[in-house]
This record gives sequence, structure tokens and C-alpha cells, in this order.
Amino acid sequence: LPLNLSTRAASKMEDNQVALLAFLATLTFVIFLGYIIFRIWDVIEQRRSPASTMGSGSFKAEISASQKTTDPIYDQIYAAEKQTGTTKAIASDLVTEFLDSVLFASDLHSSPDASWAAFFTSLLQHHRYTAVFFVPTNKFNRTLRWTSLTMGFLLNLFIVTVYFGTFFPDTDDNENCNVYTTKESCLNDEYGVGNTNLCSWNAATLTCGDKRPSRTFVYLILVVLLVVVISIPFQVAYDYLLVNVCMRRPRFEDWGIAAASWMGRNAATEENDQTMLASSSARTLLAVPHFRPEAAHDGSSLSVEEEVEQVKTRVGGPGQTVDTTALLVAREGANSLVLKLNNQGAGDTKSKEILLLQHFILEQFSTFKQFVLRRHMFDFTPSSQTPAPPLYWLLSWFWVILSGAFFLAWAFAWAATHRGAMASRWGIVLGVALAQDLFVIQPFRAYILHSLSMKSIRPQLQDIYRVLHSVAVAHTQDEEGNKLGDNRLCQHVSPACRAAHADGANSLAAATILRRMDDADVAVCREKHSTSFPVLASVTLALPVVFGWAGDVLGLVVLGALLPAFFDALLIMNRYFYSGAGIFIILPYLFVLLVCVFWYFIIQPAFEEVRLQREAEARKATLSSNTHVTAV
Repeated sequence: LPLNLSTRAASKMEDNQVALLAFLATLTFVIFLGYIIFRIWDVIEQRRSPASTMGSGSFKAEISASQKTTDPIYDQIYAAEKQTGTTKAIASDLVTEFLDSVLFASDLHSSPDASWAAFFTSLLQHHRYTAVFFVPTNKFNRTLRWTSLTMGFLLNLFIVTVYFGTFFPDTDDNENCNVYTTKESCLNDEYGVGNTNLCSWNAATLTCGDKRPSRTFVYLILVVLLVVVISIPFQVAYDYLLVNVCMRRPRFEDWGIAAASWMGRNAATEENDQTMLASSSARTLLAVPHFRPEAAHDGSSLSVEEEVEQVKTRVGGPGQTVDTTALLVAREGANSLVLKLNNQGAGDTKSKEILLLQHFILEQFSTFKQFVLRRHMFDFTPSSQTPAPPLYWLLSWFWVILSGAFFLAWAFAWAATHRGAMASRWGIVLGVALAQDLFVIQPFRAYILHSLSMKSIRPQLQDIYRVLHSVAVAHTQDEEGNKLGDNRLCQHVSPACRAAHADGANSLAAATILRRMDDADVAVCREKHSTSFPVLASVTLALPVVFGWAGDVLGLVVLGALLPAFFDALLIMNRYFYSGAGIFIILPYLFVLLVCVFWYFIIQPAFEEVRLQREAEARKATLSSNTHVTAV
């Protein structure tokens, strides 16, 4: 009988080992298949992109051929409209097209849709695992998104394998634990790493057997938490490498290699990049290519004290107070922004437009809202057309690919040399880590950052969009060109506005808009600055925002680790509550559910009805007052 039991156990272990190897082989196949599918998908989308066929050469040629007036750009675009009196309407349409292409703000034209269908659509677009299918290829293409997903899963796989392989070795070295008959001899058999015991003593049966990890719920969740928290910093590091190096275009031309023919669009030269970016009529109309900045906006030309006196004289006279610290911060921010603009590709005008305008938008928001906008809604990463040193590009891709191969090889080696006794625990930990990220963490993150937070961010974004649109249209109607007095404080204390005066931004349409902004425009942009941020979003983002002040990457790491840590802690807490209260654990959750239902279906509609009634009474009173004044 003992021999039969031993044979059955050995057979079960062999089955587990085969299952492990089969899973790893299937995983490897899926990873390679995903790379092939998404790379083909990217190539097809790039070939279908209208930007690759819409060059600006013909439009510029028509403009240069028309020299009938002193302003050929204006006359060329509006020649027909001047005769019909629709110049402003056409300018408005062109500016709308430009702002939408730069800000990706087409959804700002309408009121937010609070339906479940809208939330589900937003979830598909911002969920880490579904965005690779439902978000079109732009800068961060599908291949790179698949690489990020793959590295995240392989990191968890590697850490789980290292954990069980280190603390619960299951090799042939400890297959004879049953030969030990005393507790001392059983526990003296140690593994080299961390003095881990290879065997465990069963006090009930007085036998020695293989050491096994606990199968309790709390233990497995703690291991999941350990694995996820350790993997987050490495995953952020890999994503940073993918976004800032691997996504960029390698300059193989520096080595004398014409790589565009075999690597496609991302390897094209800067000259070809310029033709790939469709230059709209609005961009051509708004740009001021020969603008020259004044010394007041150049930190190397004037000292802070001299600029303060100049601002006092121009803006408000000797009695005007100017914050010296604000000027210093604006100078530093403008210099940093100019460096970022210069780091973009010489032909990547659109990325520079995005960078400049979105930095101005961020300046108008509070710290919490800046964190949401900067990290998860706006794109400040280098464009795929931004050149990268070919050696750095190759080393980065080699590191990513070899790391993934190493993680898989380690798992294969562990599965091949172990007898499979740890297979069930290994699979449970890996599966729970994947399931909680797929069904809990990512949906909650998408809801907080892209649905709930937008309720307080959207109104101010719409105001900023209208101001930018109004200023841009006003510029197109200005027959005197870009001649504005420098009596606006915002042009000195706003880093984005200061950067718009730099030589590196003198030909950008976005710079033209920002140079025309005055203090009244900025005040309108900040009218809703103090709009309250949702409590749930504030609680969730408090720690990431605080750590984000110390470093951008640190804020991302804290955000990535905080949500799974909180969820796993909640699971463990509920497990202990259930062990003490049993089925009555549902009572506090029922109470919270009833409060939510009461609030959303009774209290909130009542408040909304009162608000609408008061607005109607205010409009009625205003109308009555106007009627009375007219009669008098």
C-alpha cells in the first residue's frame, strides 16, 4: 500500500510538471503570435494613414505663387471668403480643426455622456489589456503596447518562480525526506539559500515529508501582494524604456544604412517626416516664422531684478507688485520646456505643438488635476518620428527582448527540474495576480482617472479650449499681424508663454496663440480652478501626488503599487471578519449600498431639481428687470 501511494504521488507530480511545461510552451507561442499580429496591424494602419499621402508641398506652392498682396498667406486662404463675408466663419472652422488635432479634444464640444455604454467604451480604451485592440495606432503603437503587456506578465511569472524555487525547493535533492525518522534529522536537512529547510516534520504522524507552502487564503494573497508590489518598479522602468527610447526613430542614416526601406515609417529620415505630417491650413495661417523675441523673455539677457522693474513699468506702473519667486519659477520652467521642444524631431512639428499647448493647459489646473492630466490623458512622450541614437535604440530593444527571453527560460528551467509539487500554488498565485489586475485594478483605475476625475476637469478644459479658440480666431482676423504690446503679466509668469517667445518655438502655430494671450484670457482659463475634486479620486491619488513631487517616476510607482496593495489588504481584512462574523459580514456592505442608492436616486435628483428651479427664477428675475429698464 505505501508503494502504491508513493507511485500515485509520483505520477501526479509528473502530470503537474507536464502541465507546467505545456502552459509555458503555450505562453511562448501566444507571445510570438501577438508580436506578429500586432506588427502587421501597425503596418496596415500606417499605410492607411492619410498623413502619409497629404503633404503640404502643393499648398505651400500655391501660397508662394500668389504675391499679389502684402499678406499672401491670408489672401490665399481667404480670397473667396472675403467676397462673401464669411472669413471669420472659415477661420473658426480651421482653428477648430487645428486645436482638435493638437489637443485631441473633440469630446470637449459636447456634454459628457454618463451612460453605462459611454463608461464601457472608455473602459475599453483605457484598460491596459483592451487598449491594444481598441485604441488606434498613434505614437505608442500596438506592438509596443503588446510588449508592455508581455513584460508585465513575464515579470510576475519570474518573481513567482523565484519565490517558490527559493523558499520551497522541489528538486530531486529532497525526494527522500521520508527516510528521516526523527525530528532533528528531518529539520537538519537545509537548502543553501536562506537556510531553508528542505523537509517538514509532521507532529501528528511523526513522519518527515517534503516542505509545502500553506494553502490558506491569507498566505496566498500575501504572496500575490509581494509579487505585484515587487514587479511594479521594474514594470515602470520597462515602460519608460519603451516610451522614451524604443518608440523613437533610430537614426541608422548616421551609420550609412538606409533603414526606411526595411523598417518602414519609423526609420524614415527627418526630411520624410516633414511630408508625413499633414500641415493644415490653420497651422500655416497661424504660424509666424520670422517672429523675434524681446529680451524680457530671455533669462540670459536680463536679470530678475531688471525684468521685475520692466514688468512694473509696462504692466501696472511703479506701484505694481511682482512676485520675484514666480518669475524665477517661470524662467526655470520655460528653459526646461524649450529643451523638451528642441529634443523633438526637427520635422515633428505636431509634437511640438502638442507639447507647448498642453503645458500651458497644465499650468491652469490644481495639483491633483495636473497629476491626472499629465500621467493619463495627455501625451508628453517623444514622438515616433523623434530621432534616437541608433546604438541606444538597439541596446534598449536587445535589453527588452533578452529580458523577456530570460524570464521565460528561468520558468522553463524551474518547471523542468522540479517535480511539480508546487505547481498548484504557483498557478494560483500567478492566476490571482492576473485576475485582480484584469478585473479589479485596471477597471477601477480607468474609472478614477478617466471617468470620475473628468467630472471636475472637463468644465475648466472646455473654458480653456474656448479661450484658445477665440484668441486664435482673433489672430487670423488681425490685419496688422502679430504686433502686440508687451504689457501683459501672463507673458512673464507663465512658463509656456515665455517658451512661446523662444527661438525654438518662433514658427509654431501654438506659440503664436500663446503670445497673444493676455491676463484676461488667463483669468477666464482659471475661473473653475477651484472646482472640487471628487473625494474618492482625492483619496486614491493623494499618496501618488505627494510622491510625484519628488519625481515623476516615483509617483507612477506608488500609484501602480497602491491599488493592488489596498485591494489585497481589503481581501485579507474581509477574510478575518468572515471568520468571526460569518454571513453577517454582508451587513456593512448592504448599509453602504442602501446609502448610495438613497443618495443617487433620491437626494441628488432633489438637489438638481432645486438648482434648476433657482436658475429658472434667476432668469425670470433678470428678464423682468430688463423689461422694466426697457420700458423706462
